[in-house]
Amino acid sequence: MMGTHSAGPLHGLRVTMLLASPVTFDARVLREATALADAGADVVIACLVTELQPETVGGIRIRAVAPPSILGANGRRVGALRRRAQLARAWISLATADDPDIIHCHEIFTVWVGMLLSTLRRIAFVYDAHELYPETSGHTRRTIRNWRMLEWAAVRMAWLVIAANDLRSQRMAHTYRTDPPLAIRNVPPLLPQRPAPDPLAAEMRADVAADTLLIYQGALSDTRGLDAVVDAIALLPERYHLALIGNPPPAPQLAARLAVAAEHGRVHVFPPVKPAEMLSWLVVADAGVVTYVPDCLNNSLCAPNKMHDYAAAGLPVLAASLPGVERDLEEYGPGLSFTPCDPESFARAAEQLFTEPGLLERSREGARRMHESLNWPNEAERLVAAYTVLQHRLCARRRRP
Repeated sequence: MMGTHSAGPLHGLRVTMLLASPVTFDARVLREATALADAGADVVIACLVTELQPETVGGIRIRAVAPPSILGANGRRVGALRRRAQLARAWISLATADDPDIIHCHEIFTVWVGMLLSTLRRIAFVYDAHELYPETSGHTRRTIRNWRMLEWAAVRMAWLVIAANDLRSQRMAHTYRTDPPLAIRNVPPLLPQRPAPDPLAAEMRADVAADTLLIYQGALSDTRGLDAVVDAIALLPERYHLALIGNPPPAPQLAARLAVAAEHGRVHVFPPVKPAEMLSWLVVADAGVVTYVPDCLNNSLCAPNKMHDYAAAGLPVLAASLPGVERDLEEYGPGLSFTPCDPESFARAAEQLFTEPGLLERSREGARRMHESLNWPNEAERLVAAYTVLQHRLCARRRRP
């Protein structure tokens, strides 16, 4: 049996989710899988990864298989064509192991599996675009062109296309001349009250001994603009400290900044925290940091998950000025924006948040309003509704002679 939590509108529907990365820290995949399982679907998350994965997460079964070795039996490196054939067989075997009705392809790296099986075996497939892949930076023109061609075909073949927010959905609709994909935000569940702090997080806060602790959780990459935030701490009074929770090791440019900041002892780096435990770590801080480098449309049109995590933890935010971020700041007022990659702008925003009379409390109230409006039960309901339509289409197809 796959992961199923209860009877519901999707009872009996078999769903295999494909993921080309570890699932342990992927809150979006876990939330979507749990929502479908809670609606009665049998769900398994299938990963082709080298990292060791748990057998279950939150009651959802994980089927993890290591990719084929790049070395043959004779110890020599496998040729490129043979390697691709081995990977294709591994993915197809993994995708069909549980005889799914629907293959839910997370990210562009697995969508070709869904397209292939939809053609050869008439298995319905869903394309879940976590990013605007052809609009990302740091890739060759050939890679971008290939991704655009692949995604063009995917959005036309998929039974359902999902985007990470409405801005990206609109962009995909414009690029591929299709109806807007279903926008599902990766936001936390609705909490009646702030979660209690994790004992290790409380110990971390005590060790840091900061009057004002700013916290960032996410990838420690150069595309996030974290180097400017680290530089900004040196511009702020000594009562300000910064905690970074993310995937080590930091990217080279950021690592150089951290080495300098380490001399002052006001920037602290901690290992990643599992999604289920994240909020109990965030509550020990005084404000959350959202930062990106707007060097591509994918970043410019993001609606950062961490902004909603901070709001669920009751934290005001200091957020890079991006279209989606500014819209939420204007509507709910959970904090202040700053100019991306500008240490002085960040420092001014931080000082204003904590020194302007009444602003901190108004921002905390804005974070509460945002959390009450944008939370996972609302997103899960729309996901299950879309899957219910898919289930009806599957039933209608089976009834045809």
